[in-house]
Formats: sequence, structure tokens, C-alpha cells
Amino acid sequence: MAVPAGVETGSIAMRPDILNPIFAEIDALKGVGSALARPLERLGLRRAVDVAFHLPTGMVERKLTDVLDMADAGRIIGITLTAMDYRASGSARAPFRVHAVDGHGNAVSLVYFGRNSGWPRKLLPLGEPRFVSGKLESYGDALQMVHPDHVVPPEEAATIPARESVYGLSEGISNNRMRDLAAQALARAPDLPEWIEPSLLARKGWPAWREALARAHADPGDGPARERLAYDEVFAGQLALMLVRQ
Repeated sequence: MAVPAGVETGSIAMRPDILNPIFAEIDALKGVGSALARPLERLGLRRAVDVAFHLPTGMVERKLTDVLDMADAGRIIGITLTAMDYRASGSARAPFRVHAVDGHGNAVSLVYFGRNSGWPRKLLPLGEPRFVSGKLESYGDALQMVHPDHVVPPEEAATIPARESVYGLSEGISNNRMRDLAAQALARAPDLPEWIEPSLLARKGWPAWREALARAHADPGDGPARERLAYDEVFAGQLALMLVRQ
């Protein structure tokens, strides 16, 4: 349940110890240092609880295929590719391109911007197959994929879901990183006693609070989970007003 500012300010002593893990500062999450804390700050995410309530705005549907096809341009695909050549330009602003082919010899350019060409070389060693996922685009008569979302060994392809949540982001943070931070924040969320009246909970078909939070991250279209969290928000506001009056 979201905690209103009126309750939070100057009232840490009121917070039960069971909530301390999820109210930890943002740098308690693995991988968050000063560089990543800045884009998170721009999103208003200062603690784990803020990340837990930073719900996704949509879904990505990934088409799994074994053949590159111009008809799939504009779609997110997942496919096994083999890097055949690196194409770098002398200009620091020019992209670094990895020329790759599918199992049928169809070609695609995997495009990376930035001066560090070591990263795509490490991800995509020449002659070794990799499962690659990202948005396929047409570039003239050719196909390209700019900054693929996932590049993993083929045996790890099953770890890449066919549907993924998409989050509101800021410059300096990727959707994959935000998804990982959300999972860490959810892991800190405790199982709490139910505070909604049982008959209302049953009538609405709402899940428990922690389950609702997990379901809202897994599927932005999960109506009952979102409704439950919206009810909690209103309920928290009413409790805050009551406490302020007291």
C-alpha cells in the first residue's frame, strides 16, 4: 500500500520493522551506484518502495522465429544469429555494426552507437551463434536491429520471455535494468495481514496486496490487480487524514 507523505514525514518510528527492507534507500538494490541513482532520481525513485510502485505502462510481444523476414520489420523478434564481420567507421559518432546471418544465410546489421566497440564484440564473437532479440527495422533494402534488447547464448534463449513489461524510463536506464530493479524491490515486499474487509475482497475478486503488486508488474493489463492497488492508494490517503487530525 502506498504511504502518503503526511504519514511518512517525521514518522519513521511509526513504521513496523517488517516494512524496513522495502523502505530501504535506492542504493540498497544490487547494481545501483551513483551513476544509476541519477536517472532513478529523475523518475522520483529514491527508495525500493518507489521502484515497487513504478508500474509498467505496456507490454512487448516478442515473435520467436528462425528466419529473418522483411515482413517482420517493425516487430520485436527473437532469433539465433551468427556474427560474421565487424564494420567500424573512423568517425567517433558513426555506429558500430555487426554483420550477422540467420541459419539460412539471411543477413542483418546489429547496430551499436557509442565509442566503445568492445562491448558488442564481447557479446557477439565472430562465428559463434547467439540468440538475439530486438526491434527489426528496414534500412533501405536491408534489415537492421539497433541496440538489441537481449544477446545470450542459444542455450539461454528459453530465459527470454515472449512477453515483457515496458516501463517509463529516463536517459541512462534501460528497460531491462528497470525490470531487474523492480524484481529486487518486489522481493523485499513482505507478506502483510489483509486490511481490506473480506466480503469486499471476495466481491471484487482482488488478490492480496503483495500478489497484486507482482501481477501488475507481470501484466499491465491485469485489471483486478490494478484496481486493488488503486483502492489501497485511496484507503492510505484516508488513513493519513485521520492520523493528521489526531
